[in-house]
Amino acid sequence: MKQSLFVALITLILFSGCLTFERVPSIEEVLRAMEEVNEYQYEFHSANIGITESETFTQIMKGGMNLKRREGFEEIMTYNFDGELIEIYRAAVFDGRYYHYQLRKNKGEILENITEENPLEAIVSSENITTFIEDHFAWPLHTLSLFLKNGSVELIEKDGNLYVFRVEYSKERQGKYYEYIGNLTGIIWVNDALPVRFSLNITTITINLHSNITKRATSVVRGNITYSYLIPEWLLRIRKRSS
Repeated sequence: MKQSLFVALITLILFSGCLTFERVPSIEEVLRAMEEVNEYQYEFHSANIGITESETFTQIMKGGMNLKRREGFEEIMTYNFDGELIEIYRAAVFDGRYYHYQLRKNKGEILENITEENPLEAIVSSENITTFIEDHFAWPLHTLSLFLKNGSVELIEKDGNLYVFRVEYSKERQGKYYEYIGNLTGIIWVNDALPVRFSLNITTITINLHSNITKRATSVVRGNITYSYLIPEWLLRIRKRSS
């Protein structure tokens, strides 16, 4: 009897993790897991289709952070409707001591080229560095959390080890001069209570309340998220130059 009880107990312990893994994570569990992320990395592709050529562009966004190392980075490459690179934005915190910022805009010729590098302590106090890094480099997780927390979410299928959720989210905001209406529909793939892939379709309507002119735009955003941190080549070069 004791031996049977012991075998049953060991079996329960060995397979309890598997049982937990197989269970569909609740949205509350996903949100909690995202709040506890200390390191991650992302790569997004965004296509924005507007009324005019200047409002039609694509962006490739890469970034990540490691809170234990007090580091983070972001790079956004913007291309116009012809596929010409028109803007490079880079920001980084590295070695827990430096803040780097770069912005380059061009269209046939260089219109703006700014590069700044400052000691981190000149920008933020040491006790607020973690918050500073999260504010600058954790916005993709915060944005997905906003959609999951305030939108309509339902499980639609299981794709291998991934749980696939459909999300719908809308927001309206009106100011003195403009009214803004945004609607989002999308799919989020979740592994072990953390999002690892997503596909979002976003439509926005902006109404000028004085002229009654309405502008519509559509954005399609695809992305992948991993929960590790690798420093990109451009930041390695900056770190080497600063050391």
